[in-house]
Amino acid sequence: MKGSDDMPPDLSEEKKLVYEYWNKNPCGSDLSSVAPYTKEYFDELEKIRYGRNREGYIWEFAQFAKYHGKKVLEIGIGVGTDFIQWVRSGCVATGCDLTPAAVEYTKKRLECYGLSAGVLQEDCEKLSFPEQTFDLVYSFGVIHHTPEPQKAISEIYRVLKRGGTAKIMLYHRYSGPVFRYWINHALLKRDPFRSIDEIVAKYNSESPDTKIYSKKQARALFEQFSRVNLYIQLTPWDYTDTPRLLLSRKLTNAFVRGLGNHYGWNLMITAEK
Repeated sequence: MKGSDDMPPDLSEEKKLVYEYWNKNPCGSDLSSVAPYTKEYFDELEKIRYGRNREGYIWEFAQFAKYHGKKVLEIGIGVGTDFIQWVRSGCVATGCDLTPAAVEYTKKRLECYGLSAGVLQEDCEKLSFPEQTFDLVYSFGVIHHTPEPQKAISEIYRVLKRGGTAKIMLYHRYSGPVFRYWINHALLKRDPFRSIDEIVAKYNSESPDTKIYSKKQARALFEQFSRVNLYIQLTPWDYTDTPRLLLSRKLTNAFVRGLGNHYGWNLMITAEK
């Protein structure tokens, strides 16, 4: 795996921390016990990601086959599990990531299946692509990790063609993981009014300074787009290990699911330029 020598020279100190975390921990790379970079390894990662207890709802959101023949950019490719679906669907696909580790994983994944596509190291806050290049920009659970998400959204807008679409997932403010962070780092610390943004930025299980958004905040991020549709996706992370107090696991899970469209870890956004 490539290391700090491949770090872009002009990263802010905040972004360096994000880079270092994800370069050591490409998203999803630890889910399989099979030897990395093998077909068996990538097959297992795909089965896990889209399995019943993970993120099978991505298929309905992304609509991979719909973009056959279209120019698609994925920002934040991780180990390439979603990206390879764009390639298999016949899209003119380009994938990019801040880290060389993700680029390496994805290139090797494509090689395993005899596929080819453009895979580049890029900073989502200053993309190298010309204006109006892509029909679709897709980014699932990535933009909330960059220090200045608004810059990333503006870049997405810039590289989209007129009439193009952005499909973005951001972490939602009103969700199981955020509730657990508040329980552990505010309520149990006798500081219930502590800023939840500060708590998530400091104690989340991923890179430092991760952000969370309400629907209103997300709409503000995408205000330059002509149309924005969003919905809340309930995920396994919303009810797994939820503090149960006197409730049984079954009752707790039923309560969480009953909150419906108002509660869930994933904020699913489709925006048109």
